[in-house]
Amino acid sequence: MKSHISILSILMICNYFLFGTFSQDIVMELTPMERSCANWGDYNNDGYQDLLITGTDGGSQYSDAMTKLYQNDSGHNLVDIINHGLPQNSGKFDWGDYDNDG
Repeated sequence: MKSHISILSILMICNYFLFGTFSQDIVMELTPMERSCANWGDYNNDGYQDLLITGTDGGSQYSDAMTKLYQNDSGHNLVDIINHGLPQNSGKFDWGDYDNDG
């Protein structure tokens, strides 16, 4: 029994040092969407995961498609990028590295 507790203690300590802890709550308001898809990726190659969301505004049967890009500002905030140049879309998507720069 004592060896199980020691092993568990070691695993918990290793977990703390390897993965750290999450202690900061970040609250932000995202644009409400229906029939949406969201995915994380590093669009500006700064090492921080950015958030891309597509969907519709849900206002009517033929709702307008929307694409929202939120840039991760050094791991502290997600900034809404207004002029991202992406098509307005409500479908599924995935990230890719088209110029192989990382």
